[in-house]
Amino acid sequence: MDLSTLIFVEIFKISPELMAKYTTLGDQLIYLLLVPHIVLFMFLLAFGNWIFAEHAGIKKLAMIAAYIVLVYSGMYGTMIVPVVNAWFMLTLIGAFILFIITRFFSPTKYSQLAALGLQLGKKLREPKDMEEQLERINAVLTSIGVKGLDKNPYKHITAKDLPKEIFHSKDAIVAILPLLEKREEILKKLGY
Repeated sequence: MDLSTLIFVEIFKISPELMAKYTTLGDQLIYLLLVPHIVLFMFLLAFGNWIFAEHAGIKKLAMIAAYIVLVYSGMYGTMIVPVVNAWFMLTLIGAFILFIITRFFSPTKYSQLAALGLQLGKKLREPKDMEEQLERINAVLTSIGVKGLDKNPYKHITAKDLPKEIFHSKDAIVAILPLLEKREEILKKLGY
């Protein structure tokens, strides 16, 4: 039994089929030990911080115990190494694509693009919001006796459409004027 078989097959329980993908000892050390161990230690550190953040000694003990369990149970060779190698390559490809994109679009422009997207979203939503406001105003005006809004909700209201009782009270006129002004403003924005 040679040293690489002892380390990779017996200790870390990496399958011979996976080892066959990496023919040289250097490839095996990089892709089967170094890269997976770096990623595994990052996750073990996060695990230790999550479980025992306030006690450094117990955190290290939990990390070591989790590492031993992962290696001894065979999860390192059967699950962790293939997943980490695929994840690592996808991360490298994603980082390269992000690098290329940032050469064409400066990261300082992202906030401007996000603001532009928010403004566009508001502009697309604005007519629907105005329609809803118009419906609410029309419902209030209809409830106090304004005529004709049920047939034509976009009708411009004149004095003859208002109930005569409104003209007898200064308070009623003061209360209805802001509604009528807001309604006319909405109608103008909607193009009526």
